[in-house]
Amino acid sequence: MIIEDFENVLTLLAAILGLFGCLFKYIKTPRRGYLYLIIFFLANFLSDYYWTIYTLVMRSYPEVSELLAYFGWNVGYLFLLLAVINFRSDSVKHYFHPIILWPVLTNIWQFFIYIQFGGFFNNLWQVGVTTIIMIVCMQEIMFYLMNRKAKARIPYLAILVMAFLISEYGMWTASCFTWSNQLLDPYYYCTIVGAVLKVMFAWGAEKEYGIINEENSENELAEFRYQMLFQAIVSVLICGASLGGYILATAIKESMLFMQLGTTASDKIVIMLFIISLVLSFLILGIVYIIDLRYKKSRENLKKIDAGRQSRYSFIFTLVITFFLILIVVVYNARLLYNSSVTEINFSSRATFLTT
Repeated sequence: MIIEDFENVLTLLAAILGLFGCLFKYIKTPRRGYLYLIIFFLANFLSDYYWTIYTLVMRSYPEVSELLAYFGWNVGYLFLLLAVINFRSDSVKHYFHPIILWPVLTNIWQFFIYIQFGGFFNNLWQVGVTTIIMIVCMQEIMFYLMNRKAKARIPYLAILVMAFLISEYGMWTASCFTWSNQLLDPYYYCTIVGAVLKVMFAWGAEKEYGIINEENSENELAEFRYQMLFQAIVSVLICGASLGGYILATAIKESMLFMQLGTTASDKIVIMLFIISLVLSFLILGIVYIIDLRYKKSRENLKKIDAGRQSRYSFIFTLVITFFLILIVVVYNARLLYNSSVTEINFSSRATFLTT
């Protein structure tokens, strides 16, 4: 599982770096597009986190349902769609060119390849949402190509997202076929390309927003210290929790190997991963809310109170819905992994009894 371990760690690292990049950009300039990307990476991080830590420690894949296995990634695609729509300019919204529909033709063909292996509704969701994202991205790309002479802005994020989704489809399609050698399997190369492209989302979003001019140069030093403080806090939380989760899970597994107890190592590892996921979700979303609240207070002096309240309520509603979805998946995750581990242990114990 050496190549599989490398792939899992790489995707987890890409989710962490992408989350860092968007969080740091959001700390500097709170924009709704950054918020959608933060939630996209946070959803990816939760799925990548429990999957990677479990496989590294237990040397097997988690026995979970299809809904749970892809829940975080599927939620991430939804917020990626919201992000590309948010970055789309008004002049592009009503633009049409026949080429922007090509993802429909290619993705339908690939959908029928995927459903041969089961997971109809999961494949329908993934292919459906990603196809819409690709159409939106192609709309921006074609608008730029047809209006370059008119100095249309370059859709940096749309290009990155489009390339990322192409790599995703390459990865999914490659997994449907058997390859004689892992080095010849396009799945792993598409994974590497997709990971690099995801990390660049924060850069693409910044290019879309453009360079923000500093109006208050007197507060530049204080603002820099404030940003660095939050960056340090977020970095310690995510990296510390990821590394700490692996160390604790390994220690629990090794200690339980020498103990004859009713509680298995898998049970405790599942509980620990659940707690870490839940705490990280609370803390990261809480930090984002604190950042947004701080900047809203500074902007309220220049805006009407009603407009400020409306924006705040919208932001809180987004956070509540996002956290509710995350809470559902981590609770369901803990329960299913617990049940699967108990079933596996009971089966092993019964087999050992029969052989003796």
